[in-house]
Amino acid sequence: MHLAAYQIILITVYAFIAINDSLISNTLTQPAIAGMISGMIMGDLKTGLMVGGTLQLMRLGIAAFGGASVPDYFTGAVLGTAFAVISGNGAEYGIGLAVPVSLLMLQLDVVARFCNVFLLHRIDRAIDNMQVKRIPRLVLSGSFLWGLSRAIPILLMLLAGDAVVTTPMLGVSIIGLVAAMLVFKRDSEKGTVATAAAGDFEGGYDGDE
Repeated sequence: MHLAAYQIILITVYAFIAINDSLISNTLTQPAIAGMISGMIMGDLKTGLMVGGTLQLMRLGIAAFGGASVPDYFTGAVLGTAFAVISGNGAEYGIGLAVPVSLLMLQLDVVARFCNVFLLHRIDRAIDNMQVKRIPRLVLSGSFLWGLSRAIPILLMLLAGDAVVTTPMLGVSIIGLVAAMLVFKRDSEKGTVATAAAGDFEGGYDGDE
């Protein structure tokens, strides 16, 4: 099965609207809701509910307090449902793809927040300079950028297809594995040096030799 143009458009528009709704009611970005709506658009409500419901369980107890970012299970539910349907491999495949997508989108969430901080500083300057007419435009610009932070990645991934998305995930996993090995090696070397330094003290560990 291939994605139709109207399905790509509807899912992208939904993502734009839903992520802005998260600033108000946080309803449309719930994974179960995202899976359901994506499933309806894709013509497979059952798969959408299975993918979204599973990710909803993963999301329980997780909240972004202050400036903290959490895995984006909303985007994972949307893309997991879409790719599960077009691949024909079932909900298990969609869930397996949704989890790494959610973790990858965590990084893009941080970038989106940085962009809004930049706009917030411009709003502060507008207030200081009594440029009242600029404030609504800057606020709307923030909402627009916030919506694009999910709409653009989802659009690109839908256009690219699940095979391409899986290949960035593999690359990220390899980079993460290499980074973990380097950190482990560094910490091991530090531990060896510390042990050797402790053994050089006069008297050894007993202190009276």
